[in-house]
Amino acid sequence: MYLLFLGLVWGTAFMFNKIAVQSIPPMTIAASRISLGALVVWIILRHRKLQLPSDLKSWAYIGLVGILGTAFPFMLVSWGVKYQNAGTAAICMSLIPLNTFVLAHFLTHDEKMSWMKLAGLLCGIVGILILFIDATLLEGSGLLPILGFLAFLLTGFFYSLSGVMIRHFKNKNPLVAATVMLICSSLAIWPLAMAVDQPWAVTPDAAGVWSIIFLGIMATGTATIVLVHLTHLAGATFVSYNTYLVPIVGVFSGYFWLDEPLKETTFASILFVLVGIYLTERWKPTAKKR
Repeated sequence: MYLLFLGLVWGTAFMFNKIAVQSIPPMTIAASRISLGALVVWIILRHRKLQLPSDLKSWAYIGLVGILGTAFPFMLVSWGVKYQNAGTAAICMSLIPLNTFVLAHFLTHDEKMSWMKLAGLLCGIVGILILFIDATLLEGSGLLPILGFLAFLLTGFFYSLSGVMIRHFKNKNPLVAATVMLICSSLAIWPLAMAVDQPWAVTPDAAGVWSIIFLGIMATGTATIVLVHLTHLAGATFVSYNTYLVPIVGVFSGYFWLDEPLKETTFASILFVLVGIYLTERWKPTAKKR
C-alpha cells in the first residue's frame, strides 16, 4: 500500500507541475512546494520529539545534499514541463537508478560495473534516445523543447548525485536529515524566486494553487515521511520498486487529464528503460566464498 502511494503521488506530480506552470513561474512553484513540504516534515519531527542537528558541519553537508537533490531538480522539472509533456518527464525520472549506478561506480567502493549492469545501462540509453527523438526532433518545434528535455535529464542527474551523497550520512535519523534538507533548500531557493519571478506580482489560478498544495503537502512532505517509514519497514531495495510505477502513472495521468498523446514510441521507451533498471538492479554479483 505504501509503495503504491509513492508511485501514485510521485507519478502524478509531473501532471500537477504541468498544471501549475500555466499560471505560476517555475521557481515559485519549486520554492512553494519545498516550503510546504518542510513544514509538514517539521511538524512530524516535533511530534516525535526529535531534535535538529546542533553542529554547523551537519547543516552544511545535509543542506548541500538538499539543494542538489531538491531545490535544483524541482526548479528544472517545473521549467521543463513548460515545453515538454508530463509523461516525458516521468519517463526521464525513471532513469534515476541508472544514473545512480553510474555515479556509484565512480564514487563508491562497493558498487562496481558488471557486464549485465552495463547491458542494463545501454538499454536505458536506447529508451531515452527513442524518447528524445520523438519528443524533440520529430516534433520540429525548436530549441525550447530540446532544452526542456535536457532539463529532465539534468534533474535525474541531481537526484542521483544526492542519492549517492546521502549514503555518507552517518548516525543521522532519516526524518531529521529530510527536515534539514527541505529547510535549507527552501532558504536557498526563495531569494532566487523573489529576484527572478517576483511572486508578489503573480496571479495564479485556482488549479495552479491546488496543484502547489498537492505538490508541497503530498508529493514532498507526506511522501518523504512515507518513504522514511517504508524504508525502515521493507528496506531500500523494495522502495526502489516505485521506479517501475512512476513512468507508467506519469504517462497515463498526462493522457487522461492533460490529453497528452500515447504513442508506440512512448511505450517502447518505457520498456527499454524498465528493462535497463531491472538488469542493473537484479543481476548483482554474488559474494565470493572464502
